[in-house]
Amino acid sequence: MKGRFKVKFLWSIWVGILFFALTHAEAQVIKWRVQSFYPGGAPYDSLVSKYFADTVKKLSGGRLEILTYGSGSLVPFGETLDAVSKGTIEAAIWWPAYETGRDMTAAIFGGSIPFGLTGEQWFSWFTQFGGIQLLEELYGKWNIKPVGPIVIGTTQIFLHLKKPIKSLKDLKGKVIRIVGLEAEVVKEFGVKPIFLPAGEIYTAMERGVIDGLEYASPWDNYGLGFHEVGKYVVLPGWHSTSTAAFLMVNKDVWAKLPDDLKNVVETAAYRTYLHQRSYELMESGKAMKKMRDYGCQFIRLSDEDLKALDEVGQKILDKYASQNPFFARVLKSVNEFKALMKELYPLENISYTVKEAKLAK
Repeated sequence: MKGRFKVKFLWSIWVGILFFALTHAEAQVIKWRVQSFYPGGAPYDSLVSKYFADTVKKLSGGRLEILTYGSGSLVPFGETLDAVSKGTIEAAIWWPAYETGRDMTAAIFGGSIPFGLTGEQWFSWFTQFGGIQLLEELYGKWNIKPVGPIVIGTTQIFLHLKKPIKSLKDLKGKVIRIVGLEAEVVKEFGVKPIFLPAGEIYTAMERGVIDGLEYASPWDNYGLGFHEVGKYVVLPGWHSTSTAAFLMVNKDVWAKLPDDLKNVVETAAYRTYLHQRSYELMESGKAMKKMRDYGCQFIRLSDEDLKALDEVGQKILDKYASQNPFFARVLKSVNEFKALMKELYPLENISYTVKEAKLAK
């Protein structure tokens, strides 16, 4: 009897220990709600949000779980950053240029400046030339810790239009969905800029509420069907040679995260960028071909128009630099890096003139 009692007693202790271990392990799982700036189901939802969440789960051994939500799912789009700042949600995947109303410097961090850096150059500026530290300085004031970049987009399409144009002058009076510094630039040429969240753009074009739109890369635009409602595609992407988005984390939430999991989040963000960038480059090429096959017409602005846009763009940048010392610091850093990259131009420029071959008679 004593032996049986001892076995039962030991068995109950073992079960209790196992139950405590399981419930304790469950309690240790940290969950973050992360809302993005793009709709759920958009191309970036699987390419970026879901990939990032899966990578974090694998690298953390399940200790950190990222719950992803599309734009407006948890809080209204325009309240996303405030929600992160206040801790209403733990984090957001966010494009800084949406915050130009708070500080115009955010446009630079989003890559939304006229005739800016290439994608790889932006990544190098952020990670090697002090860009991320400058970004932290700005967002730290809002109780937010930026991590990344998590996205470095390909060159964006300038415009999808409902009707064709022959030059920049033909845009006068048109209502265009466009944001950031580029909105200010085109406003100087008579455009009426308007902001709409990504999920509302297609319907606005379809119903004629807007005459054209600027949004993102060829792959992203094609995935959202913009070629169907704006088959006149205006090039090149002078306004956004690339874009940068980040994981914006509430600073208090970040401070409580164990150091090893902070490393997991940072590593997962970089892995997501590599995955997104390589895939989007390939798919943007495919998307341009699909648009052409669909019947879209590509319209390239003349050198004169591009020069005019550049001149206006630089004046606007100089204006904000004179008004905002922090903007001036960040712009100076970007320009110094841009000058450094020009040293590589003779090395990397392999273009040459090719005359169209003619069939032999």
